[in-house]
Amino acid sequence: MIARRIALAALLSTLAGCMIGPNYERPATSLPTAFPGAPALGVDVPAPSIPPQWWALFDDPLLNELVATALTDNLDVAFAVARIDEAEAQLVEAKAAVFPEIDLASIGARARSSGSVSTPAPIRLTNDFRVALTTAFEIDFW
Repeated sequence: MIARRIALAALLSTLAGCMIGPNYERPATSLPTAFPGAPALGVDVPAPSIPPQWWALFDDPLLNELVATALTDNLDVAFAVARIDEAEAQLVEAKAAVFPEIDLASIGARARSSGSVSTPAPIRLTNDFRVALTTAFEIDFW
């Protein structure tokens, strides 16, 4: 009995929260036409200029020393990108062992036997065509 009352109360509170009413009207809101402080449309605003040595504005000798060290002793960016590409390729190669391997091979050969070497017989031509489809996989339970 108590469980029915609790369920009925929960249902009514859920339905009461969802109902707005038959005569609901959305209130009118006025939105600004432009962001406050933004320049008017069509006006070119110059980009702020940043000095090439912007860190010198802080007047910190340790920061100056760190930037100088980074500029002289830093690794080449192209070398770093190549190392990242190499690591990604090794990861792809390592993950490839998870999937089965499927190989398709074909061989064609033509042979002619000589009548002067073998017993007297007519010259014979033989054709040999082979197609092989192989698969290999490893089941790893652990």
